[in-house]
Amino acid sequence: MRFLAWAPAALLFAGCSGSTGLDATFSDELVEAPARAVQVSVFDGTSCKDIMSDVPKPGRAGLLKTYDHRYPLDPSDATVFNELPTDRPLTFEIVVRDEGGLQIARSCQLITIEQLEDAAVVEMRTMPICDAPPNKLDVMIVLDTSVGMQLADQDGAHIPEILGTVLDPTAAFPDTIWGLVTYGHENRATELVMPTSDLNTMRDALRGLEGVADGESHLFDGMSRATDLLRARAVCGRKPVVFAVVGFADQGSTKKFDDAQIGIVSSRGDATDDLFLAGVALTNEGFSDLDDLVPMTVEALVTGAGSRALMTQAFREVRDQLAVLRTPPTM
Repeated sequence: MRFLAWAPAALLFAGCSGSTGLDATFSDELVEAPARAVQVSVFDGTSCKDIMSDVPKPGRAGLLKTYDHRYPLDPSDATVFNELPTDRPLTFEIVVRDEGGLQIARSCQLITIEQLEDAAVVEMRTMPICDAPPNKLDVMIVLDTSVGMQLADQDGAHIPEILGTVLDPTAAFPDTIWGLVTYGHENRATELVMPTSDLNTMRDALRGLEGVADGESHLFDGMSRATDLLRARAVCGRKPVVFAVVGFADQGSTKKFDDAQIGIVSSRGDATDDLFLAGVALTNEGFSDLDDLVPMTVEALVTGAGSRALMTQAFREVRDQLAVLRTPPTM
């Protein structure tokens, strides 16, 4: 636990003996399944809007206390409220992580401890609830670098086409955050480029993958890794988008179809928890797998591109779709 040593005694921190605690809940048991640890950070004078507009990190303004616990929290345990002011609203940020420490859900709520009559129930979400629609993008490219991609695109056209359309410096928005996950050539899904706004970094990384082809098509591993990372870093003001470029169907992934699909859909029946998928598949088999990942109720753009001309058209459509997603319609 971490406390502010300088807080004046007059403000410290009535004990909350007899108070109820926190109850972190999920609306979907499949989303909840990986939960192993929970961290509660308590702020004074900092709004949920400010907190959810950035990723969790040390040294944030107004931080009073950080409380770490195994998941789930015991809603009858008031320890989480110990040594906190009870008479005014405090801002509680709750982060749930998996066994590897990756964030799987995050929520924020104002709580006045002395007004609680029962446990404070906080619904955990993989995407933040925000006051306004996002107006910037976080785009994670998921690129097949397997032998199957080389067979699907024997001319090696897909990377030059991406560079000339989606990643064209005259078309890409400078405030977009880019990332890159590959699957195939390293025999596992790998985050090759961490989030960056430097378009040249992304372009150089893709150029370095021209002609690379090895391993099996671990599509479900790649999609699961990409969606996990996007959700773990989701903040208000930015819309996460998966841009997948696929050769053949999945072969030999550790993750299953359901794992990859829940990365896109997350909480079932809650459209605000969905990710947008822009996918281009270069074979019928690849298209079938990619398209099946998206239920009919989820907004997506999944296109087959079995020729160079169709590939060019498909990537242009992705470029245009990103522009639409970045600028939501005015109310």
